[in-house]
Amino acid sequence: MELDVFDIQRNKVGEVSLPDGFFPEDWKPWLVQEVIKELAQGNRSGTRKAKSRGEVSGGGKKPWKQKGTGRARQGSNTSPVWARGGTAHGPKPKEYSAHVSKKKKIAALRQILGYKYREGQLFVLDPPVLPEPKTRLFAKNFASFLSPYRTALFFVDKQEDTFFRVTRNLPWTKTLAIEGLNVYDLAKHDVVVFAKKTFEELLGKHRWTESSTKS
Repeated sequence: MELDVFDIQRNKVGEVSLPDGFFPEDWKPWLVQEVIKELAQGNRSGTRKAKSRGEVSGGGKKPWKQKGTGRARQGSNTSPVWARGGTAHGPKPKEYSAHVSKKKKIAALRQILGYKYREGQLFVLDPPVLPEPKTRLFAKNFASFLSPYRTALFFVDKQEDTFFRVTRNLPWTKTLAIEGLNVYDLAKHDVVVFAKKTFEELLGKHRWTESSTKS
């Protein structure tokens, strides 16, 4: 299997060979959804906290005597029914993170990359540079390159400081190094663009064949 390589004007300048089974033939949206849900769950901070009646200041002395005042009996001013009292059954710190196995993550990555490839939303770019490192020029060139799609996710070498600076102020783009490859961002953006060097690094970094994901 071959994947076309384009320049910034969307002219074909070469091809990249893909290993057998790189893109799965069957589409499993439930797997992608499941991994995204588990990853999003792990991003929850779980730090909400409300003090119970035993944790607020005050208490110790009975507000008034049990009988003879005509008022309802009260044992402590830390009760939830009092102003500045404790909270009954309030939120407590909780750990939300869920473990997602490496094999499951790789399977979900292959699924979403395969979907992008079949839909014509996966591109390899060489070279990912402009004559001038200007955000305005980048937006002008890639607006036509990515048409009719609206958002783009770029993967470039982490040494490409210029590319990161040029794209960081564009709300419709996000630029990551290959170490940041994740299912959530792949699914969120319309188009995925890899620099050729980064895509070749991806091919050598992960086990993508069908046999390896089933083992």
